[in-house]
Amino acid sequence: MWEEDRPVVLVVCEETQRASALRAVLRDAGLYAARSPTLEAALRLITQVRVDGCVVCQPMTAEEAQRLGSALDGSRAASTKVCLAEDIKVAPPGWTLCSEADLSEAARRLFQPSIEPEDDW
Repeated sequence: MWEEDRPVVLVVCEETQRASALRAVLRDAGLYAARSPTLEAALRLITQVRVDGCVVCQPMTAEEAQRLGSALDGSRAASTKVCLAEDIKVAPPGWTLCSEADLSEAARRLFQPSIEPEDDW
């Protein structure tokens, strides 16, 4: 069942099995997860589908990070951008660095909107 307020996260990963495992982690964290095998394919997809953020698990240059970040922000202002520490040692500006082992916790914290308690009147 589709839930409109559930974030959609794009996983950019060339390795099919690794991407599947990362998508499962994101789904377990309560997110919808899609996959793009390359940065270029991700850029094309973002122009067609609104995504709330991205997890990149492959090396990228500062220019690629800036291009992808701008495209993501064009899809949704202030989108969440995560790169995995196993693939990128220093987070580009505007990106959050996270280890693969911490992705589940980070995804819940970064992608899930905070839920304010309802006021009892």
